[in-house]
Amino acid sequence: MEEKVSIVIPAYNAATFIERTVEKIKKQSYANWELLIVNDGSKDNTGTVIDNIANADERIVALHQENGGEISARRTGAIHASGKWVTFVDADDMLPETAIASLIKYNQTGIDMIVGTMHVQNFKPTGEKFEDYVYQNQKTGIINGTEFACGVLTSHIQMSACGKLYKKSILDSFPWCLDRQIKQNPDLLMNVGIGAYINQVYVTNEPVYEYLIHEGSASSGVMPFVNWMRLFDAADKYIKKLYSARKII
Repeated sequence: MEEKVSIVIPAYNAATFIERTVEKIKKQSYANWELLIVNDGSKDNTGTVIDNIANADERIVALHQENGGEISARRTGAIHASGKWVTFVDADDMLPETAIASLIKYNQTGIDMIVGTMHVQNFKPTGEKFEDYVYQNQKTGIINGTEFACGVLTSHIQMSACGKLYKKSILDSFPWCLDRQIKQNPDLLMNVGIGAYINQVYVTNEPVYEYLIHEGSASSGVMPFVNWMRLFDAADKYIKKLYSARKII
């Protein structure tokens, strides 16, 4: 029997595009999935839109919370997930029809996380596409959590929370960092922390995610140096705390 996969979408002011994202998810070739959409205190009618989506499909759950940020919304979705595995999708991106099937086939004993890669497309304000490529992970196959964390930090493994399957039991015990001061690249911090918390990761270069970058999206701007330092300081504390708890250092 197929293991259940929970798909989590954090949604903030996503009313204009969330239905498109959900329709693509509903075409998954992998049958045993649920979708949890978390309305993160949106100021538009995202809440109403996702309630209507959920009412029309028993596989979909709408959740609502006060605005807490993207990581907080992901955490809320993961807490309520009932699947053995959890994957994250941003509200304005696309999940290819074979995405879950392409990742879950690498599941084997001892694997805590399965990492795919993504098709990246970057658009100008005019709508013209100026970047179009498939990101290549530089390490593939089975690696340990430390190798994964280092790969994320050095950009040798894609840092996004998307395009991955996380074992639900890992997310249940993981001490999420909800620091709202880290407004850019919180996925990097999350994955470095998780890398310090897990044993084995399977990495593949199969493209399992459509990453669409538009003007105004979190990835479209240049991250100030002070924000990078704040992020790396948090990552350093994260790793030391987790490794100390495991008595590795």
